[in-house]
Amino acid sequence: MAARRAFGLPLLLGLVVAGAVLLVPRLLHRPSTAPRVYPEGTWETVAVGSTFEFVSGHSGLQNAQKWTLTKKEAGDAYVRIESDALDAYERRFPLSGHSVQPTMPIVDERDETITVPAGTFACYYMKCQSVQTEGLMKGMKETWEIWLPRDLPVSAKAVLIVETGSGTIPTTTTTVLTKVSKR
Repeated sequence: MAARRAFGLPLLLGLVVAGAVLLVPRLLHRPSTAPRVYPEGTWETVAVGSTFEFVSGHSGLQNAQKWTLTKKEAGDAYVRIESDALDAYERRFPLSGHSVQPTMPIVDERDETITVPAGTFACYYMKCQSVQTEGLMKGMKETWEIWLPRDLPVSAKAVLIVETGSGTIPTTTTTVLTKVSKR
């Protein structure tokens, strides 16, 4: 992984939010319908040592991420996540599930094929949306578009659009899968 680069606060916040779909899906706070999970696309289907690389970016700035499956234990997969913008850390996922577990309402879903730098994948596409109704971020609208490959436990692509209010320009952050080394 390249050495961490100094990023401005707006970029870092944007990357953290964009990474939420991949890295911290349980931070999203709205109830939802569970996404479709294909048995061949769970952490059970990849061997320890498998890696998945991503690039996230918005406003012309990018962040690289590398996920490595380090162990499988007691029904869980342990994944080391390295990033240009953040210190490396380990994340746990259920072996029988996918890394994306949205808690926002799914407003659209379908089967779709997508091509990203890592290849062409038959995916389950879902679109999730929420609008903050109270507090400091009242009126903020989040829209996620996520493509989940049928044969991988990670997203092929995720797009986050955040609209903070009338008269503001929406912020769009895109994360794409760039390389897969499945063992």
